[in-house]
Amino acid sequence: MSHTETIAYWQREISVHMPHLSRPQAAVLALWSYGMVLSKSSGITTIW
Repeated sequence: MSHTETIAYWQREISVHMPHLSRPQAAVLALWSYGMVLSKSSGITTIW
């Protein structure tokens, strides 16, 4: 599974479990949480 597919899948999961989020909010949360997993950190300077 490519990174793009993984992020799309994770965004769908977020939308299912947090339906109150808008699509852009779910997209940012998916990217942020995926970045946290890859970098093993939650610091903004590490992820961006």
